[in-house]
Amino acid sequence: MKKVLIVCPHFPPVNTPDQHRVRMSLPFFGDFNWKVTVLAVKPEFVEAPLDPILEKSVPEAIRVVRVGAFSTKYTRKVGLGALSMRSLIQMRKAGNRLLKSEKFDLVYFSTTAFHVCWLGQYWKRKFNIPFVIDLQDPWRNDFYQNKPKHLRPPKHGFAYAIHKKMERDTMPHASGVVSVSEGYLQMMEERYQLRSKGVPMEVIPFGASSRDFDIAKMAGISGFPFDAKAGVNKIVYVGAVTPFFLPLIEAFFQAFLETCPNPSEFHFYFLGTSYISGAEKRVAKLAEKMGISSLVTERTDRIPYYQALRTLESADLIFIPGSQDKDYNASKVYNCILSTTPIFSIFNSASLVKQIIEESNAGVAVGVEAEDSEAQIFEKIKESIPSFYELVGKKRTVDSRITHFFSDQYFTEKQVNLFEQALKYHAK
Repeated sequence: MKKVLIVCPHFPPVNTPDQHRVRMSLPFFGDFNWKVTVLAVKPEFVEAPLDPILEKSVPEAIRVVRVGAFSTKYTRKVGLGALSMRSLIQMRKAGNRLLKSEKFDLVYFSTTAFHVCWLGQYWKRKFNIPFVIDLQDPWRNDFYQNKPKHLRPPKHGFAYAIHKKMERDTMPHASGVVSVSEGYLQMMEERYQLRSKGVPMEVIPFGASSRDFDIAKMAGISGFPFDAKAGVNKIVYVGAVTPFFLPLIEAFFQAFLETCPNPSEFHFYFLGTSYISGAEKRVAKLAEKMGISSLVTERTDRIPYYQALRTLESADLIFIPGSQDKDYNASKVYNCILSTTPIFSIFNSASLVKQIIEESNAGVAVGVEAEDSEAQIFEKIKESIPSFYELVGKKRTVDSRITHFFSDQYFTEKQVNLFEQALKYHAK
C-alpha cells in the first residue's frame, strides 16, 4: 500500500468545516490501497468548538499524530492568533520526524489553516516528496484589495502580505491541487500556470455521509430545540451567513411577505451563522429592519455537527440562500439532500449545486445570474415562491443512483485518483 501523510490541523473532536473532507474520507482510503497517517493539532490548543461524537466516525485503525501549538495567551500579545501560525514550528518538527523515519509517498494538505501548507515545498526540498493541496477557500484572497481601508479587516495588510508570499513560495511546487471550486483552480492557473505545466488539478466537492446520519441516531442526538408552536412550519438554514448572502435573504423575505397570506404560520431559524462566538446577528438585524423579528430566530454560535444533521431532518423545509457566484459550491447541500427534508434555495443558474438539487428532486433552486440587479433577483424569487409553499413538510425519498455521485466514498476515490496523477507528475 502507498502511504500518505495528511496534514489537517483541525481534526475531531474539533468541529470546524475544513476537517470534514478528511474525516469522511478516512474509512475508504484503504479500499484504494492507501494507508493514512494524519498530522493534527491537539484539541486543547484549538480555539474552536469541540464535538466528541465526531471521533466515532474516525476508524480506530487510523493513526493520528497530534502536536501542540503556542498559546494565544502569549501570541496575541504580538498580534498572532491563527492556529496555522501558532502550530507551524510544531508541525514542521513532527513532519520532519515522520518523513525521516518512514517512507511516505505523498503529503496531502486539506485545511483552511493555510500557513501550514507552506511546509509542502519545504518537505519537497528536504525529502523529495510530492505534495497535494486542497483549496477549500482562496489562500491569498484579493477581495479586500480594492476596498477602502475602513472596510478592510483589522491587520489585513500584514496578513495579506504573509499569505501572498507563502502562497507564492508554495503553489508553484505542488504536484497536484484539489479544490471545491473551478474558480480557485483558474486563479492558480492565472498566477502560476499550473495546468499549463501539467500539474493535475480537479474540482472535488465535499461529500456527504449516510454513516453520519446513522451515528447521530445511534447516539441519541436531538435536533435544535425549536419553539413548539402548533401549526407553525419550521424553516431552517444551518451554516455561516456571509455578507454576500444578505441581499438574497432580503429578496426572499420581500417575496415571502408579498405572497404569504399568513406569515405567522412560518418561523425561520438561522443556526450557526458565524465562526466567531458572539458575533453580530446579521439576519436578525435584517429581520428587524423589515419588521419581521417575530418570525426569525438567529443563533450565531455553531451547533454540534450531529445536532445539525438531526436539525435538518426535523425541519419542515431547508432554506439555503446560496450565491450569485457560479463557482460557489455549498458542500452543506449534500447533507441537506440526504436529510430527506425539501430544499428551497437560490444559486447561480450555472452552479453545480443547482444542478444536483434538481437532478436529485430534492427541491427548488432559483436560478440567478452574477450580473442580476436586486430587482431582478426579487422577481425571480417571487416567480418561484409558490414552490416554496408547496414544498413545506413534504418529505421525500433519496435516490441512491444520484447520491452515489456525491457520496464520501465516491469523492475519496476521486482524491486517490488525483494522488496517483500527482505521483506520476512528480516522477517526470
